[in-house]
Amino acid sequence: MPMFVDFAPSKFASAVHTSGVRQERPDTTVCYHLLLYRDLLCSPCGEGTTFSPKRKPPPEYRASVDDVAKLPWWHGTGVNGGPVLSYDALLLRLWKSGIVHPYQQQGGDDDGCNSDSMVVPHEHWVSRLGFQEEDPSTDFRSGGLLGLACLVYICESRPDVRSRFAADDGDVAGILPLASTSINVTNMISDILMLKQSVESLESLLRPRRFWGVFLDPMALLVLHGICLDLLADIALEIKIERKTEMAEREKREEENEDVVPVH
Repeated sequence: MPMFVDFAPSKFASAVHTSGVRQERPDTTVCYHLLLYRDLLCSPCGEGTTFSPKRKPPPEYRASVDDVAKLPWWHGTGVNGGPVLSYDALLLRLWKSGIVHPYQQQGGDDDGCNSDSMVVPHEHWVSRLGFQEEDPSTDFRSGGLLGLACLVYICESRPDVRSRFAADDGDVAGILPLASTSINVTNMISDILMLKQSVESLESLLRPRRFWGVFLDPMALLVLHGICLDLLADIALEIKIERKTEMAEREKREEENEDVVPVH
């Protein structure tokens, strides 16, 4: 199972703090990465769908080309020599890392689901991963291939985050379903980064921000996605604890009222 953890959350936070107080427009390297994210966001999900970058890095590209090639969503190499993403391959990885392997590691019954034989539709997409439908492709209509790639990254490389949403014992289970929450986070980040703009070049639309330098590393979006999910789980857990405390106090007051003997 691929593990891409070199660009850790602590490194992301450090990059934001050391990027300087001056707000600058993104350079061509950052724009290249943002356009790659945007193309994935706008690419529909479905059986047999493939994606290959249609833009070449600019001459002044500052990140290593190997960094882009090592992004966890690629499946292989296309006829033009560039990396290729396959919807079917990513969905199979999600089936293994999000549905089958976690339950096998816990010693539980895999319900007859073979990790090498993905089943679509299947109720496990809903019960174990938190999709709205038993066919997950319908949920990716708003997040495209980028939403799928981010969710695969969480299940494969951030098991600490995935386990918080686990249907059986996650600390926010029953409050935030993993798949739909992950897709919503992808859309939220896309809105902030203006990835939904219907343009060929984002450079003329992007405003100066102090965080653009972080996206010199193409892994930054995936790491940011994991941080956001973890923070949402923290918030949901706080709400869960508050509600549980309020309910306990209310039940205690009701019991005390029942114990009071009326005076005639």
